[in-house]
Amino acid sequence: MAIDLKEISEILNISKYASEVYVELLSYGELTKEKIIAFTGLSEAIVFKELNNLLKRGYIQKMKNIKGEDIYYSLSLLHLEEKLNREQEAIKHLRNFVLPKIHGREEKIGILKYQSWEGIRKIYVEILEEAIKTGEDIYAFENNIVRSGIGKIFLEAYINRRIKDKVKAYVFCPKNIDDIDYKKTFEGQYTKVKLVDDFLIDANINMVGNLVMSFTIDPPQGTVRRDRSEANTWKSFFKALWDKI
Repeated sequence: MAIDLKEISEILNISKYASEVYVELLSYGELTKEKIIAFTGLSEAIVFKELNNLLKRGYIQKMKNIKGEDIYYSLSLLHLEEKLNREQEAIKHLRNFVLPKIHGREEKIGILKYQSWEGIRKIYVEILEEAIKTGEDIYAFENNIVRSGIGKIFLEAYINRRIKDKVKAYVFCPKNIDDIDYKKTFEGQYTKVKLVDDFLIDANINMVGNLVMSFTIDPPQGTVRRDRSEANTWKSFFKALWDKI
């Protein structure tokens, strides 16, 4: 399976070059700078810069071998997972402190427009945060989300985090090959999917709390609205439709 360096970069918040270096170290365990240059094909200056960045972030460590050479080695995947979990917990505590103030302001904002898949990923995270804050379920109309530019790595991480936080999602999808596979892969205690014949969805829509998020795949852009009346109307419509199908 090909590695998507762009997605790894976004998840770890490092550059694409740093991702290349990091993946090689994960693969081989430990390498000298010269071997990293040979394996990645990157220049010495770039490798030196990204090694220092990875060291500062705590993703890799450095030691001397018996020849006195600098050897770089990565954290194990288990240690990386623990590190990322600790970072998530720290962010969660900050959000618990900051979000009430932010959401108080957002009630006045109304509509936020966003573009690009990076923007859509950020809005998905905001939808999940709203669900955690309100204790509500997420309701969604989605089409071919697995193969969209949102990325499979992000989607799996998002769903796993949602399940970890025990947030339920109810999803309507068209009955096509990709969404049948989506249902088989992700449906469970916290993810319910209904496939509908001849169901045309040009814009994916998510509703939770006072938020309504919608976006198109081509081009990747949309809006998120904080509007209690609109959100309640959409949720009422969704629940009525869910009970009938």
